Amino acid sequence: MRCRAGAAVLVAAVTAVAAAEAQAAGPFYVSGSVGGYFREDASATTTIGSGGIVAPGTVTRSFDPGVAFNLAAGVRLPARLRAEVELGYAEYASSSVTPMVGAPFASSNGVTFGNPTGSHLHRSMVTANLFYDLPLEGRFVPYIGGGVGAIHVQAATVTYQSAAGARFTSRLAAGDKAVAMLEGGVTIAVTDALAVVPAYRYIRQAGTVANNGTEIAHVLKVGVRYLF
Repeated sequence: MRCRAGAAVLVAAVTAVAAAEAQAAGPFYVSGSVGGYFREDASATTTIGSGGIVAPGTVTRSFDPGVAFNLAAGVRLPARLRAEVELGYAEYASSSVTPMVGAPFASSNGVTFGNPTGSHLHRSMVTANLFYDLPLEGRFVPYIGGGVGAIHVQAATVTYQSAAGARFTSRLAAGDKAVAMLEGGVTIAVTDALAVVPAYRYIRQAGTVANNGTEIAHVLKVGVRYLF
């Protein structure tokens, strides 16, 4: 009798676990990731001035690597497709600026100003993404895809200093622009419901935000995806 009861409990437990696993591996999923954010150098047309005197010019900025965070909710579709909505945030820093300007500021023309203060820059992004999982079986399944959406650049004021001690203050405006991204990665199944996902992402902003230039960035990230 006890053996039968124990067997019944074991069968019920196995059935419950199987049912939970099947439910967990449903079409819907949530995911999160963290990674390195590497923005390319950017040039922008601007006005350079001092003491009430201004002149047209351009500035080229370099950036230190930063960090990016992403959260997404999605659904698996037929034909090995996945659609999702994603929110992202990145923080990084400007490392130097090189102005190109004529008279009356020719002494600053082509000079690289570094040692920035107030250099932390922030951007947030929302995109609609579509991915394709390659038709491979096993724990490792590569995928490719992309997305489109909007990027918001926050305002910042950065003061740089040249090797000779001269200062250059740059005010970066806030703004919203369209954005597109491409991504490739590998889904590494831990269980039927849980996967680890390393990936590379390319991000490009459409147009420029005043004084910021066009944001083009590369992201190396690792994420976790849970199906339910």
